[in-house]
Amino acid sequence: MDNTARNEGIDSFRLLACFSVISLHIGYYRTLPDWAGVLIRLSGRWAVPFFFIVSGYFLATKTKPDRCVKSLIRAGSIFAIASVFLIPLVLVQTDLRHALMKIFSIEVITGGTYYHLWFLSALTFCLLFFLACDYWKLSRYFGAFTLISLTSSLVLGVYNPFEPYGLELGRYVSGIGFIIIGMHLRNSNLGIRFAICLVVLGFLLQIVEAYGIKHYLGKDPHSPQILIGTIPFAIGMFIIAKSLNFKGSAHLANLGRTHALPVYIFHVYVVWAITEIVLKMGYPPIIRDVLVVPLTFLITLNLSIAVEKFAPRLFNLMSGDLSIILPSKPKAKTTLASE
Repeated sequence: MDNTARNEGIDSFRLLACFSVISLHIGYYRTLPDWAGVLIRLSGRWAVPFFFIVSGYFLATKTKPDRCVKSLIRAGSIFAIASVFLIPLVLVQTDLRHALMKIFSIEVITGGTYYHLWFLSALTFCLLFFLACDYWKLSRYFGAFTLISLTSSLVLGVYNPFEPYGLELGRYVSGIGFIIIGMHLRNSNLGIRFAICLVVLGFLLQIVEAYGIKHYLGKDPHSPQILIGTIPFAIGMFIIAKSLNFKGSAHLANLGRTHALPVYIFHVYVVWAITEIVLKMGYPPIIRDVLVVPLTFLITLNLSIAVEKFAPRLFNLMSGDLSIILPSKPKAKTTLASE
């Protein structure tokens, strides 16, 4: 896509979304007051839906019948390459037998070799779904698909009394609804005040839901992944991102556009390393809970920048561009959400 069609606010918010994703991947903050851990985790729930919405936003700019093909191939390539790159971490954290069982299980197709790669698999599935929709001209049913998708994610997920059965399927299909929302937001002119109201309403609703399911369903309020409030929360954050244009945003946008994907994929290595250091050095666990998110974000981002500078072909491969096995060509910057 031509960079003139980029939105610097959206690209900048990719970094904030990555920061939020990291905050969800370090546990339940048990060394902090229970309410603090719940609020931290709820505050990051907008991030993955945001990435799906961004995918829909950029997908809406394409009008050709095969508009999904290139993005589908890239998303699938990134998912496969990321799964391979994370095998060493799986081997370190488990024994060889369990690692091989995971790597060669059928679940690796939907979840990859590490838990957070489900997003890339789900994105690939969603793009395949929209490729089929374009072929059979099903866009008139997008409203129904959105309702079915988001309702299913709630019924199979947080409001499923038999969880975790259905949880993975629920979050997997949620991407369809969020991508369609992103398509519709492409030409919207909703203001920042409205977006802030959505964010506040969505976040407060998440709090009510999290403690509601604790009381009525006996579920841990730290654990919900997609709540009803997550939907307006994510939409509001996207509208804010789309509307922003501030001094210095060009630099942040370039960082987000170029490095959000590597940060998302490889931050788990840094989380693991910091956790091991804290445990082996005998530091209080609260040190990890307080510092691991900003440290992980900054370390992973700077490592990504260093790899791009000193090993560009490896960086291309990490970004799913396959440059390391193809003839040399200028690096195409790859983003976390499909373009």
